This record gives sequence, structure tokens and C-alpha cells, in this order.
Amino acid sequence: MPTGYTAKLVENGQSFKEFAMGCARAFGACIEMRDDPQDAPIPEEFKPSDYHAKALAEAQKTAERYAAMSAGELLAMGQKFKRESIAGWRNCIDAHNAENARLVTMRSQVEMWRPPSGDHAEFKKFMLQQLEVSMHDTKWSMEALEKSEAKTPQQYADEAIIEAGRSIGYHAKELEEDTQRAADRTRWVKQLRESLK
Repeated sequence: MPTGYTAKLVENGQSFKEFAMGCARAFGACIEMRDDPQDAPIPEEFKPSDYHAKALAEAQKTAERYAAMSAGELLAMGQKFKRESIAGWRNCIDAHNAENARLVTMRSQVEMWRPPSGDHAEFKKFMLQQLEVSMHDTKWSMEALEKSEAKTPQQYADEAIIEAGRSIGYHAKELEEDTQRAADRTRWVKQLRESLK
């Protein structure tokens, strides 16, 4: 039975070059094309994704904005971030508590249910297990809320500045690596094409 790489060869015949270029989709340079239709052309040049370039530009803008802020503006920003963090953790805890309450209510209904036969006993156990594993442990969220409440607005501002710098470094490195991968892929396909002339 032919594979996706040999189907065209088996059905209609193919030149060596066509077959080789089709098989190239299974290798590093063209691996992202392996699920594309076999007649989708392999590009002459691969381009890096623009994701890291955009993220890097955004991180640089954020860092510049923070650097231009006065001490009072940074403090206000830290206060805003603190309020948002606390509200976010409280919302998370409230949602988990509401979900847990629904699970507890259902658990009591399942516990009161009498299976119609011995064959249904495992089913009841299964329902109870599913409810149990679905329960949220809010301990971690409560600890995160306590940490959010304990941090000062200045700590929030300092962390935001540090994160902007970290983001710049991360996206710059990823952009460089993505650019190199695109160049390597382009070179691989170029060498393959030249070998097939």
C-alpha cells in the first residue's frame, strides 16, 4: 500500500526530482510541510516567524515606557498591578469554591443513590472518583493571594521592570535562533535542489 510519499509515484509515475522533493517534507528543513498537500511547493527561502520580532519590539517599548516613568508613576503602576493581582486570585478562589460546592452537592446525591444492581456498584464508585479528582485544592491559590497582598506596590513595579528586561533578552535570543533555523532550512533545500539538477 503506498504512503503519502509514494502515492503519486505508484499512481501516475514521478521523476526522481519530484519524488525526492516530495520526500524532503519528512526532513528537518521541510518538516513543517509534512502535512501539507504533496503538490504544495517547497519555498526557495524560509522566513523566520514574526512572533519574536513583534514580541521583542513590544518588550522594548514597555521597558522604555517604564524607564521614562517618574517614581510616583511607577508606584501608581505598582498599586494597579497589586490590585489586579489580588482581584485575580480572589476571583480564582471564588470560582474554585463555587465549582467545589457543585461537586459536593453532586457527591451527596451520588452517595444517596442506590445502584439498581451489583453490576452498577463499580459505576457508583467511578462517579465518586470522578467527583473527587475534580475537586480544587485552593491551598495554592490562597497562598498566592497572601503573597500578592503582602507584596508592596514598589515590589510589583520592580518585578514589572525586571520582567520587561527578561522578555527583551528572551525574545532577542529566540529571534536570533529562529532566523538561523530559517537560514539553515533555506540552505538545506538549496543544496538539495542543486544536487537534483
